Formats: sequence, C-alpha cells, structure tokens
Amino acid sequence: MTQMSSLTRLTPIHPIMRPRVLCELYSVITNPRRVAEPCSPTVALQIISALLALPGILVATMFANNIKRIYTFNVADFAMFPELSVVLPAAQLEQEQGS
Repeated sequence: MTQMSSLTRLTPIHPIMRPRVLCELYSVITNPRRVAEPCSPTVALQIISALLALPGILVATMFANNIKRIYTFNVADFAMFPELSVVLPAAQLEQEQGS
C-alpha cells in the first residue's frame, strides 16, 4: 500500500465508518500515551484502509463475534489478517474426501 498524507484522502468511506471515528482511531493507535505499542502513521493508515475495504469490515465483524475462520474463494483478500483462518472451499472439500 502507498503512504497517504491524511485521513481525508481515504475514499470511499463506508456509511458505518464516519470520518470522525476514523480520525479518533488514528489518533489512539499512533499515540504512545494511549497504547503500549503505537503504530507508525503508515501502519495506522494501512489498518484504516483495510477497515474501509469490504473484507476489513467483514473481518472486524467476525472478530467482534469471535469468529476466526472464513470459507472463501477470495483467499488473497484476507491474507493481511494472520489471526484469521482462511479456507478455500474446494481445498476443504478435497481434504474431507481424501480422509
């Protein structure tokens, strides 16, 4: 991802992700007085960009509901979330048929 100079350049903003919320998120995760291990501005913008993308919103919802596995044909879209187990349905089917 390319580095962005400000949050205002992040588009499009999903209706549930208000600009003020994104600014507050950026402020918190980059502030060493508020978190033990603050993110660099570049990493913070990458996190926010991921949240704005559909997979990011889906993963945020999954984590909020303690769901850690997704079956999808879009494996590459979820590669940036190492905490998530991403399963290609065809690979799962082959594994089940092979056992």
